[in-house]
Amino acid sequence: MLFNVLLDTQPLDIWHDTVFQLIVVVIATLFSAFIGGAIAIWVYRRQKSRKEITYQVVSDAPIASINQTVADKVEIRFDGHPIKEAHILVLKVWNSGNVAVKRDDYEEPITFIFHGRTVISCDILETVPTNLIDQKTIKTFLTFNGESVEISKFLLNPQQSISITTLLTGAKNTISVRARIIDGKVIELNPDRPSTFKRYLSKLTGIAWLAVMGAFLGFSVFLFIAQIITTITGSPVTIVGTVPIVLVGLLTLIVGESLTVSAVLVGRIIRNRKNK
Repeated sequence: MLFNVLLDTQPLDIWHDTVFQLIVVVIATLFSAFIGGAIAIWVYRRQKSRKEITYQVVSDAPIASINQTVADKVEIRFDGHPIKEAHILVLKVWNSGNVAVKRDDYEEPITFIFHGRTVISCDILETVPTNLIDQKTIKTFLTFNGESVEISKFLLNPQQSISITTLLTGAKNTISVRARIIDGKVIELNPDRPSTFKRYLSKLTGIAWLAVMGAFLGFSVFLFIAQIITTITGSPVTIVGTVPIVLVGLLTLIVGESLTVSAVLVGRIIRNRKNK
């Protein structure tokens, strides 16, 4: 008896099943919206010009450690002059943007200020590439006075860098930088800043939420249109019978999601420019 019932059961036509239609439309919409958003971010990142120089304090270590019991008997001299609490500080400066910083881009050169400390000497430790600085100007490339070191205006292409070693006296204190770059900025490397992968993951998560909202909105529109067609024609709308409608719906959703993401990115650009 059970065998006969199974034989008489009609196979499920998934293409005319409402639940299957829901799953297909939602998955297709999510996928297309996610891809469209990812492409929008990629294009935005490629086209955005970011003029940015980053610096990092690599080390700030004393050049000698003197036991307090013999401190009054030991003296450290530099060029014949006694110095106290001497430290060697290493700074790395590099172009972290995606466009070159030219000499004409500097309204004011980069100047590092070591508050409460005195600069005894400074020198170029390393450059990438090695021929970054002309040997004819290397002696005047760095100038120091009191508690500051100034770097001459120079061309710095993306990912090129310069490392500076500075001899200082005085206890460790804050370091500040002063510079004015046209349409650019100088920032300190923040170790707590999220990695590039985490920033992209955060953006893609936002796109996923937009895609989810777009999917449900798109499916609601699809059901509304399908109901109107069913009322007019008297026959239910199916995926197989309305391929053109589905394609138009998906294309509309792709464009809509891309415009949504683009609007978010444009809003962020405008906000960043206002905050400058």
